[in-house]
Amino acid sequence: MGSFIRAVHSGRGLRLFKMNSGRNISSDNANMSDRRSEYALVLHGLVGTLEQAPSAALWLNLRGSGRLLHFTAASHLEYIVRANARAGVDVFAHSWNPELSGVVATLYGTHLLGSRHDPPVFADKARSQALSLGRAAELVLARERARGYPYALTFALRWDAFVGAPVALARLRRGHITISESCCVRDAVSPSEKALVLGRCGAGACNATTGACTNYRKGRQYTGRLLGHCTPEIHQHQWQAKPLLPSNPYMFANDWWIAAPPAVIASFGRISEDWRWVLRRLRQLSLPAWSHFVWPLHVHDTLNLTRNVRFEAGVRIGLTRKVFERIRTGCRRDPLGGPCHKSKPLGHYYADPVGFCDVLQPYNSTGEAERVLRADRVTGESFSASALLSKPLAPDASGVYLGYFEPRFEAMASQCPFARLPEPIVCCGKWAHLCGIRRCPFEPDYTRQNQKFSRRAFHARKGNASELVRLVRCGRDDGARPRELKSC
Repeated sequence: MGSFIRAVHSGRGLRLFKMNSGRNISSDNANMSDRRSEYALVLHGLVGTLEQAPSAALWLNLRGSGRLLHFTAASHLEYIVRANARAGVDVFAHSWNPELSGVVATLYGTHLLGSRHDPPVFADKARSQALSLGRAAELVLARERARGYPYALTFALRWDAFVGAPVALARLRRGHITISESCCVRDAVSPSEKALVLGRCGAGACNATTGACTNYRKGRQYTGRLLGHCTPEIHQHQWQAKPLLPSNPYMFANDWWIAAPPAVIASFGRISEDWRWVLRRLRQLSLPAWSHFVWPLHVHDTLNLTRNVRFEAGVRIGLTRKVFERIRTGCRRDPLGGPCHKSKPLGHYYADPVGFCDVLQPYNSTGEAERVLRADRVTGESFSASALLSKPLAPDASGVYLGYFEPRFEAMASQCPFARLPEPIVCCGKWAHLCGIRRCPFEPDYTRQNQKFSRRAFHARKGNASELVRLVRCGRDDGARPRELKSC
């Protein structure tokens, strides 16, 4: 742990945070001196609704949803706190929802050793998320000082992140920064890639009269066809006109969860302090101010800890607005005996209600998805994301990894496990393109338990539906007069 803290100090003048004595701090359970838990669960951000993202809820002046908290808190306690009960997990929380402080205290009970709930401060959602994450981690550091015993690892989650299966915290490497594996679909650009798409998905045909095409949207025969690393231009839904640039894949991270030592998590609060510099650096890299890009910037440039980044597969976490209805409604049995699968895809995969299963069974042609689901059978080869990540990467003849990752960013080359395959996975279908089925063949089925969580939340008492106007500071001027987000 000590060497890791020194590495933090070797970054861009980073200093460790001291505990702020802000209001709304709850530590009623912090006097449990006999508790020597190994792990800290940190919850952070703005609470949205079951249907709306937190930023959308802020824009619409909606109150944070207590029903959402009932849904996600049940999963946090079941699959993180109780699943790791032998080692012990303490819960710490920060939110931009003072109106929900009592709900949070009730739901997390004696597991909650510290919480703080402030009114929103800034309009920039990436800045607000980072500041909330830092403030929650400060509570962890204060608890460490009080008990004289450090936590081995901090697992940080957004409030709207639903955990669909047990998370074995002991599997996550201590002293490292662990985030979820992520893959995106990219365009087929080179002649060989286009030939591969044609061979797997078919050329299709367009009607000369109506202009309607089979197998693809008109003019987008090769758009979003290959599974690979998430790059900024892909995540911004821009049409990729050229092959991947060497600097692109370094600057993306899934911001749903992160695991790291407490001091590293607390350092994310520094992003708000350095916001002017962050915006300048993002402009230099032609990146928007989203957490997906701000977090890697903080790790690469501020902390200088790229070498400590690791990616983990099989952590079953999804955002509430994407998975709530999938969980609440019925689904069909998986032919391998694992969790059930939905007939409606989740992103670019057919999957169980939550997604992020370890095994990917790719499709080899247009229409195979429907045939496999109807026949309830398994065809073709399958690939395990965790097995692919366990194998070391070797640089090619030019000294880079997977064709474009420079040695400094070797760790980032593991962002998408399936990009390691010698031949890219082709995603067929008209729209959205489907890359295969994500399966959990060796995992117990948690569908019924998750459905109980969703139904209890659905029938929970709705909070006050009236508007709650929150005032925030817009742009880079921290001294500006607070106003409604709509007027920023």
